[in-house]
Amino acid sequence: MAYIPTVWENAPSAASPMSAANLNKLTNEFESEATEISLAHTLPNWVNDGPPALTDVAGLNEMERVCDLVAADQSLTYTPTVWQAGWTPARNAANLNKLEAQAAANRAALDEAPPPPGGRNIILVDQQWNVPSGNWGHYDLVDVRIMDTSVRRDAIQLNGSGTVSRVYIEQHSGDGLKTGQAVTGPVVLGEYNQQSEIIMYEKRGAVHQDNHQSMGGLNVTLVGFYSKKWTSSNSCFFANEGAGGNGKPTDIVYEFSVLDGYEGIPGVHDGGVPLKIYDSIRCGMRHSLVVHAATSPGPIDTTPSTVDPVLVDCYFMTHGPYIAAGRPRHRDLWNADGSHKALLNTLISNGSAQVLTVNS
Repeated sequence: MAYIPTVWENAPSAASPMSAANLNKLTNEFESEATEISLAHTLPNWVNDGPPALTDVAGLNEMERVCDLVAADQSLTYTPTVWQAGWTPARNAANLNKLEAQAAANRAALDEAPPPPGGRNIILVDQQWNVPSGNWGHYDLVDVRIMDTSVRRDAIQLNGSGTVSRVYIEQHSGDGLKTGQAVTGPVVLGEYNQQSEIIMYEKRGAVHQDNHQSMGGLNVTLVGFYSKKWTSSNSCFFANEGAGGNGKPTDIVYEFSVLDGYEGIPGVHDGGVPLKIYDSIRCGMRHSLVVHAATSPGPIDTTPSTVDPVLVDCYFMTHGPYIAAGRPRHRDLWNADGSHKALLNTLISNGSAQVLTVNS
């Protein structure tokens, strides 16, 4: 899935501020690239206030290192910038845009060949995919990026039934994925052998924002997702009957997925709860991991109206151990048959990953 670079300016405008959102967008791309070539890394999680501060050059030098090694792996040539204390060389458009351009080139080299002619794809920028009702069949790729922060816009409004092999959502405004009563199911989004992503970089104003909000609907399975929220939004997955008689979300389940919540800023924001299963029936996760801030209330929240939550072979971690483990994705932790890989067994045995229950 192509990487869309930030265009940095020497006098940053509202479109390209030196902000956590823009730096984390680039960091997340390098995380994905490093994961694809099994490259160990210690990439930073940028925050606007607190360590690592935006003036901390160590994080940029690690991004340069990963960029250079991925480029070499793909037989590309890159000369890293060596950042030093005091932002020497200058934190300017030339140096930042060079890094952005190489990230895009690395991604182009890593990406799979495009689907053969006749493949069904949805590629949208600043436009919601309002999925048709009824059975809409199969799509190879759905890639929706909401970059415009001037209006609130959700990325995907799911309806009907069908399947998608790979989903990518980049959100700078509203919710990522919405499911409501018009989802009749069955719907299967993603596959074990693919990496689907929902990444929330920003939100418009003080909106209630979720990576995936399920207010109704039936029989939706989401497979192979990495769902990350960089913003202090509500949750990665929020299942709760919406107003107006939507009916309870029923059988909305993630499999082989990682819900990676907001890290939080001590004294400013606790990071929130990544998984919220409220007024719903048989919603939850199988063979999946929840990552939450050490300062947050916890990895999961339920209510008395939660009916038969699904938590099968699921675990939770705090961000420190998760980052130390290399930010593993689902294929680093589980085999396709649900058996554990060595890394997951190690994280369980050393206490870094703990069994996820409704009381976690």
